[in-house]
Amino acid sequence: MAQPTKKVSAFPQVTSCTTSDFVPIIAGGVASHIHTGEGGGLDAGLHGGQTRRQQVPAGSIMEFAGISEPSGWFLCIGTAKARATYADLYAALTAAKGTFTVTMATPAVFTLNAHGLATGDCVELTTTGDFYTGLTANTNYFVIWIDANTFNLATTLANALAGTKIATSGDQSGVHSLRYCPWGISGADDFLLPDKREASGYGIGTRGAEVTAHDSPVLGQFEDDQLQGHYTSLHGTLDTVALSGGAVSIGRLKSSGAAAPSATTNIGGSPATDYVNGTPRTGTVTRGKIIGVNFIIKY
Repeated sequence: MAQPTKKVSAFPQVTSCTTSDFVPIIAGGVASHIHTGEGGGLDAGLHGGQTRRQQVPAGSIMEFAGISEPSGWFLCIGTAKARATYADLYAALTAAKGTFTVTMATPAVFTLNAHGLATGDCVELTTTGDFYTGLTANTNYFVIWIDANTFNLATTLANALAGTKIATSGDQSGVHSLRYCPWGISGADDFLLPDKREASGYGIGTRGAEVTAHDSPVLGQFEDDQLQGHYTSLHGTLDTVALSGGAVSIGRLKSSGAAAPSATTNIGGSPATDYVNGTPRTGTVTRGKIIGVNFIIKY
């Protein structure tokens, strides 16, 4: 097959294309295609009529050094977006879990077989009829796990983690449905974007036996920084003190080194230098080196 020789820049710009508009490109014996879709922008190495836009799935998040969100992306700052307008993103960020039943009780017990939810998961309830008093459609509720088929609900994430459960009363009717909305909703018409401000990503789920300590949040659940629980070692020396009746050895806290402070200095309070690694940098969080960027999500 003869190699194509026409320059890409020589092709006319088009605002849309079909399969017939693709131009074969041969590189190293492997056929690929380019086309001038979406205002003339080139999409290379794509097959089956896909554009580069179609190759990036809705819900993909990436770092972005720019100031304003680019076309086709939103900043991840927890804003509300219309479900109907951004249906692909809504479908990516939420999932229908099926129909459930609920008891009139204190607390109310919800049954949804093989629900797959965990304590702290955010869900939305809808119905074809009426809920018991204590429940409202199109509201953010948070799961309190009981077992694989049942759970309670709480009105806030803090309540879910504390085990504060919703009670129900009155009458109900219709068929009730549950939707898993890890990032939350805003009423019946809108859903919320992830809010990546001041937060880095953290893999959900639990790894295997090679991990000695597990600490995984559920999808969409924000957690503050923390320090692993520990004891602190206090180093000291033994001094011999003469007392009436003989000499005894008394333990005394004392830092090492010629320039070290006295025995009782720096027990508690802010971290102090170890005289090797400099003065500790302190602040409101525990972290490594960082640089500020925007996060954007594909819609």
